[in-house]
Amino acid sequence: MSEDRAREDIAFIRNALEGGRTYAQFRGPDIAVWGALVALGYLGTYAFVEGLTGIHPTYVWWTLVALGWLFSSRHFRQRRAAGCDGEVRSDAARVLGALWLGFGITMLIFALLNAVTTQLPGDMNLVSAGLLGLCFFATAAATGIGWLRWVALGWWVSEFLFVAAGDTALSLLLGAALMLGLLSLPGLLLWLRPLSSQGR
Repeated sequence: MSEDRAREDIAFIRNALEGGRTYAQFRGPDIAVWGALVALGYLGTYAFVEGLTGIHPTYVWWTLVALGWLFSSRHFRQRRAAGCDGEVRSDAARVLGALWLGFGITMLIFALLNAVTTQLPGDMNLVSAGLLGLCFFATAAATGIGWLRWVALGWWVSEFLFVAAGDTALSLLLGAALMLGLLSLPGLLLWLRPLSSQGR
């Protein structure tokens, strides 16, 4: 391999990582807000189960999900208003965008099906935790942000915690804590930390 070719490859990798990091920082608020909203959903369900409120969890969850999608769609609305639909994004940003959007759509479909039938196999806590682990692990690889691998590991370990908690009120408190600690907090760190320190 020639020296020029090696320089080009290194520059390409560096640009891809920088594009991925920029995208991760740009979407940090979305990750933080979704974590907080889902934590509120868990706490609302807990309050209903424990008799602390009469508001049915269905109304809580769908209101919070609608707010989350509305918040995350603001980028699309801003780009359309500015006439930037053809905005050029890096390959890493496009892949990460597709990954996280795919996660959101998958969970929305799962929630819709869960609302209309009781025949769904599996547990939504396990599905969401496993998929979040996958998304964070892939994001770490695409951006070079190493600490995101620990977040992914945390989500994968949480699957065992959900199994141990079983179908109890404790699992709702566990879900709220995990959403704050392993979704909102990483989102805030991605958003607020300088890009130069994101690789550590």
